[in-house]
Amino acid sequence: MNYSIKVTGLKYTMTIISATELQKNRIKKLVDLLKQCENINQQIENLME
Repeated sequence: MNYSIKVTGLKYTMTIISATELQKNRIKKLVDLLKQCENINQQIENLME
């Protein structure tokens, strides 16, 4: 599992080599939240234009 996520100008890169399924699920939830934050920030930027 390899994630590269950009949030508000910061880059989050997480590489998972050996993780339990529970850890993978937690990481996936975190990644999904970061993506939601990125989408919200983009919407705010669009509204401010």
